Amino acid sequence: MPVVYEIDGTRKRVTITARGVVAMADFMENRLQLRVDPRRTLDMDVLVDLAGASTFHVTTPEIWAAAWESEPAASTAPGTRVAIVAPAPEAFGLSRIYEQARGGNGPEVVRVFRTGEEAEAWLRGPRF
Repeated sequence: MPVVYEIDGTRKRVTITARGVVAMADFMENRLQLRVDPRRTLDMDVLVDLAGASTFHVTTPEIWAAAWESEPAASTAPGTRVAIVAPAPEAFGLSRIYEQARGGNGPEVVRVFRTGEEAEAWLRGPRF
């Protein structure tokens, strides 16, 4: 599978990793699996790592549809953070579209970063 996740209950974090050729259907399937995983709690932050993805078969309308879907709001608690690591230009651009589309449409805060170090620092940083 090109999109997989790991749950770290101790750190209260979900890490989603994309590798190779990735389509929106892969992200949506991953989202469905994560929603029903009993290890997942609503207060977990999410780190999405797109560094290993080489090609995206994702359209802007698909991103907007995924961002405005009502279900994500039911799968996160207020104040949780979603950090997306997108070092490649295409991944960064697509992720910024999601960040903008999701902004204000859910209880979580979404940010896009070029490096894993930046994302980790933000996830560990102070909460307001």
